[in-house]
Amino acid sequence: MTVEVTSNVVCDTVTLYPGLNLISFDVQPGDPSLESIFADQILDGSLNAVFGRGPTGGIVIFDPLLIPFPGLNTLTEVEPGKGYYVRIYTNADTSDVIVCGDPIDPNLKVALNATWNIVGYIPQVSTTPEIYFEDLYGPPVPPVDILQLARGFTGGTSGTFQFFDPLLVPFPGLNSLTSIDNGFGYEIRVTQAVSEGGWLIDPNGDEKVFQPFVSDQYTVVAATSNLSDKYVGEFVSILTPNGKIVGEMEILPGGLLKTCPIYGDDTYSKQKGVAEGDWLYLEFNGEIIPLGLQYSSDRLIHFLDVTFEGENAVTGVNDLQQEAVLSVAPNPFTSTLLMGLDLPESAQVTISIVDAFGRIVEVP
Repeated sequence: MTVEVTSNVVCDTVTLYPGLNLISFDVQPGDPSLESIFADQILDGSLNAVFGRGPTGGIVIFDPLLIPFPGLNTLTEVEPGKGYYVRIYTNADTSDVIVCGDPIDPNLKVALNATWNIVGYIPQVSTTPEIYFEDLYGPPVPPVDILQLARGFTGGTSGTFQFFDPLLVPFPGLNSLTSIDNGFGYEIRVTQAVSEGGWLIDPNGDEKVFQPFVSDQYTVVAATSNLSDKYVGEFVSILTPNGKIVGEMEILPGGLLKTCPIYGDDTYSKQKGVAEGDWLYLEFNGEIIPLGLQYSSDRLIHFLDVTFEGENAVTGVNDLQQEAVLSVAPNPFTSTLLMGLDLPESAQVTISIVDAFGRIVEVP
C-alpha cells in the first residue's frame, strides 16, 4: 500500500498600520500562539497589545510586556473565524503579518455570545452586511431580529469606525459599513447566543442563557502583589467607591493577580457599568486597599503593583499591628477630625477611613 501525503498549506498576509487595527485570518497556522504569529512585531517592539473576546464575551488580552508573568495574558492563541483588535505603537512603521497554515472553511461562522463578539471574514470575495448578516436579522417569517449592530474599523491612526444597523437598511446611505472584506474583523452585538455554523436559528426558539455583563467600553488591569502562595486560586475583588464588585482577579503563584477587564457603560444598550473617573479598590479577606487607578474607558492594559497589610501579606501577621495605638478626637466624629497613630518603632503604614457602610472616605 502506498500512502501519498500532500500539503495544502497556504499563506495569508495581513497589513498592520500604526494605531488600531481590526483583523482576521483565513488560515489556521500550525502554531496558533500569539507569540509566534506576531513574533516580528514583538521583536521590533511595535506591538502594543492584542484584544479579543472570550467564551462568555469578556475581553481577553495579549500584551508582550506580560510574557514574563505566567498566567497574566488571557489571550494566547488565535481561533478560526474570530477577529482581533491589534494595537501597534503610533511611532512604529507599517508591517505585515504573514500566517501560513491550513485554509479555514470559508463557510465557517463562529458561535456568538448574547452580547459583543468579534468575528472574522474568511471568503476571498467581498460581500455586503445585508448578505453576510442576513441570518441574524431576516428575512425568515417571522423575522429574526438577533443582530443589533455591526461595526468595522478601517485601521491606523486615522482609521474610523463604520456601522451597520439593521433598522437603517430601509434608509439608503445611513449605514456607513457597506462592505465585508477578507482580512478584516467585525465587532457585532446580538441579543441571544448563536451556535457555530450558518447562524441559522429557529425564530420561535428560546435560547436565553445567563450572560455576565460585558460592554464595548472597558479598561484592563493586572497586578503584582505581596500575597502569599497559600492563597493561590482565591480571588481578589475589584470595588467601586460604593462597594459594588465590578471584577475579580484570581491569585496566581508569586502573588500575581490575574488580568481582569472592567466595563463601563455600554454605548448601545446603555447598560450601566463603572462611571468614568471612579476610583477603584481591591478587597481580600475583609481588607480594602486602593488600586491606585481611576476608571476610564481607555481600552488599555494597566499593570500595577499593590500591597496588602496584615495576615494577607506574604510576611504574615505583623506584631507591629498588635502594638500600634490609634487615637481619634473628637469622638463621636464631627466635621473636623484629628487622628494620631503611635508606633513602637519606625514603619510605613496606610490608614483607610470607612463610613458605616464600609465605603472608603476620600480625604484631601
